[in-house]
Amino acid sequence: MVKSKRKKRKPSAEWKKLRQQHMKGPKRVNIRDPRQKKGVDPLLVPANTKKIQIWYSKTCRDKVPISVVVFNRAFEQMGLYKGKSISMHRDRLKSSGRALEKTLDLFNHNNRLEGAWFKKRLEGIVGRCLVFSQAFECVPDATLHIRPTREEEERDRKTSDHIDALFSQNPPKPARTVAVEYM
Repeated sequence: MVKSKRKKRKPSAEWKKLRQQHMKGPKRVNIRDPRQKKGVDPLLVPANTKKIQIWYSKTCRDKVPISVVVFNRAFEQMGLYKGKSISMHRDRLKSSGRALEKTLDLFNHNNRLEGAWFKKRLEGIVGRCLVFSQAFECVPDATLHIRPTREEEERDRKTSDHIDALFSQNPPKPARTVAVEYM
């Protein structure tokens, strides 16, 4: 007696549809930035944007203001929210600092004196933004404090301690006297 070959069950229409959706992958919704309407740049509309104030310290003694206006989408993707203040070292930037890193060295001395601003396109999650060389007059939505590296801070602290010791009002310590016999 010959055994018959087992019949393969035909998949149902629902199974085929489910399998095709799985092969395509999950749907990802990209939220687009607002587009220009009637000649008005959406970066200039306050409802579309958030303000980020960056206080950048190249050395331990100075604080340089950099103001950035970004779209709401970029603000949320950087992990920021209204009233958030983050402090970080220059060599260990967090995601929001890394996204705005190109703005730190954008202005030279003359640009800062003139109060210059640029319309920039940054890579990554930020996209288009406005960058100002002056601090915001109003309260920003988020503040980033970018400090020097730990080594630079330690070196500056040691230098200031040494200078204070040199110019302090205290009399210098007397030299040790050792009894010496002369012949």
